[in-house]
Amino acid sequence: RGDQGTGGHCIPGGRCISVFSLRVGTKAQVTDIAYMACTQKPPDNLNKLLYDWWGESLSWLRQDIKRRLSAAVAERKQAAYVSFESYTKQLQAALGYVDRFYVPRLSLPTLADVATPQLAKLKMDLGL
Repeated sequence: RGDQGTGGHCIPGGRCISVFSLRVGTKAQVTDIAYMACTQKPPDNLNKLLYDWWGESLSWLRQDIKRRLSAAVAERKQAAYVSFESYTKQLQAALGYVDRFYVPRLSLPTLADVATPQLAKLKMDLGL
């Protein structure tokens, strides 16, 4: 679960990432952590946890952005939307192992398929 007080989210392995701040080094760290979490033997394999975290965190972030920017000017809302879209794409790439192995094995929606409705809802929420 994310640390709601700081606007960040923690992922398995004890690392936390700041919302909208996936720098190159952070992305590599998230990718490494996701790979290590997903390649452990059961019961220590965390594919399900990461997949569930993905859906929950996007929903939480979308709602938080909506709440924080309800009275913001259109330019600020557009910038937040673009940033959120970039964040989802970068994190999808970092969590590629989940998409490559876990999702097909269980016939689940891809990470992009989970993100798309959240992006559409945010666009609608912000009136863009």
